[in-house]
Amino acid sequence: MTNKAELPDVFLWANKTDGRKDKLDIELFAITKSSEIFRIDHNEAINHQLFALFLYDIISGVQVDSITGVRVVDYAASEGCQNTLPAIKVNDVPVAEAIMEYLEYTNDIDLLDLNQIEAKKLLAICARFTDKETSESFYIFKHIRPASVLVGGAVSYAISAGRMEELSSECALKIDPSNQVLVFEDTMFVFNKSKFESMFQYDPVSVTEARKNGKILDERLSIATPTVGQGIEFLCKDNRTLVKRLAKLNPVNMTRDVVEEIIRDYNVDLMTDATNDKLIIMDANDAKKLLDIVEDNFVRGTNGTAYIAKNKKELEPKEDK
Repeated sequence: MTNKAELPDVFLWANKTDGRKDKLDIELFAITKSSEIFRIDHNEAINHQLFALFLYDIISGVQVDSITGVRVVDYAASEGCQNTLPAIKVNDVPVAEAIMEYLEYTNDIDLLDLNQIEAKKLLAICARFTDKETSESFYIFKHIRPASVLVGGAVSYAISAGRMEELSSECALKIDPSNQVLVFEDTMFVFNKSKFESMFQYDPVSVTEARKNGKILDERLSIATPTVGQGIEFLCKDNRTLVKRLAKLNPVNMTRDVVEEIIRDYNVDLMTDATNDKLIIMDANDAKKLLDIVEDNFVRGTNGTAYIAKNKKELEPKEDK
């Protein structure tokens, strides 16, 4: 179970928000599949509909969860757990961390322009609620399925009062009303795991395996990084490709002697400390080099040149011209 001392109280949040919902402003943002963020303006006449769509159900759902004894648990340990609400820190989900930093620290977010961005590339809608008196904010995310986006034009139609007409809007959205992801005080509360993982490109299996393999490498190779207490997995976590590579490793038989031999033979630019006790991995680029070593990706062509060959095939010699 997640240490409750490390997390905000989501049940208290629901009760406080319920009592102050008439003091909240709402802003909308669109998030694309490439994690671009755009502002969406809206008519205040539909505020009540937006509050009902994004907020009211999540408040009542959490309040019911409190009564029925739902427990908040760490996302990584939530698989197969019943009567639980998974939670995860924003900084443990790199894509979410980048999105939240942009939303919180960018003052003038561009307005969504569907002449520039294809509607079918929209991935999620985010509603930011801000208390008019305290200026405190929280965020609610909802996933957009491609089939829920209808692009306006000559092949899209609307039917009103029995009359079919061309859809005049640039696009129409059908937003799933189910509770999905709530974010406040740097914590994500996940009501729908599959939509959370899709929105934030989060692969819990790879993350768990990467952490396990990273700890093995840290110990077997005596790895040191610039951040005290953190190892190679910390340097990889913002790069999905490196996380997946680290997750797939079999590091058990890798030794420091083998690594140092490959570093010497192939002149790999990795350092040790002054006493040659620690292997220094400074950043993600160094982590990539070490993964190439562990994966046995270094080869030498018949012409004597060293290569990184992911396909493990012997390189052909250059032809004489």
